[in-house]
Amino acid sequence: MRYFTQGSCANPASPASYAMTISGSSGTTVVGPSVSFDDTCSYWGVYGNATYNGGRGTVGLCRMIHVLTYSDAAYSVPLPAGSTVDQNGTLYYFVTNDGANQTGLTPIYVRAYFDADGSYTFNTGDPYVDLGQVTPTTDGLDLNINFGDASIK
Repeated sequence: MRYFTQGSCANPASPASYAMTISGSSGTTVVGPSVSFDDTCSYWGVYGNATYNGGRGTVGLCRMIHVLTYSDAAYSVPLPAGSTVDQNGTLYYFVTNDGANQTGLTPIYVRAYFDADGSYTFNTGDPYVDLGQVTPTTDGLDLNINFGDASIK
């Protein structure tokens, strides 16, 4: 998901297979091939747990928590990075270096909302939280999101 066909990290993983013949009695120790890798192509982005604790419904397949990104403090210019979770308190993540039109490590603005009406859009009646400016990191910024009904569109 992180890397498609662009840049120095294009297709960083290659499958490897090694034929092995194992013989010996039970308890024989087998030494396999040595595998090494580095973090040159780690994902840049943001991740954490998203939790809605308000009273406008239960997080589920039809009423999810959406995490959106924007380039401006007015939350008016959407960016392609984002995430959705269908279970309360579970992991969301998005990457910011996976191809064209991504922000890399440029600061972004993050909003999370609970889709109270199940429309998959940020509508009147949806509880939300604006998290302000966030700067993705090369190892992924750990940003837990916990919100209720303090702000409702």
